[in-house]
Amino acid sequence: TTAIISAFTNQKIKNTISMTGEITLRGEILPVGGLKEKIIGAKNRGINKVFLPKSNKKEVMQIEEEIKSSIRFIFVSTYEEVYEKIKEKAKKVKQ
Repeated sequence: TTAIISAFTNQKIKNTISMTGEITLRGEILPVGGLKEKIIGAKNRGINKVFLPKSNKKEVMQIEEEIKSSIRFIFVSTYEEVYEKIKEKAKKVKQ
């Protein structure tokens, strides 16, 4: 979803941001599995901010602190929340 919006609006997204979750046609973000592995992969790639489904928060909190220490997690329940954060960040960069 973010890649499509980025392409249509010609707005670049930082390569240090990542996100995961299933998105419905109405923009709801649903939980996913394999978060520990996804977070390890993100850390190995230099990702420092990850958008995750709010319903996965409990699972993330159980992951070892040394794995998630360098990553900021943003828990969302709708894509609108993701878009607002990305749009807000882009405005700050342009100013």
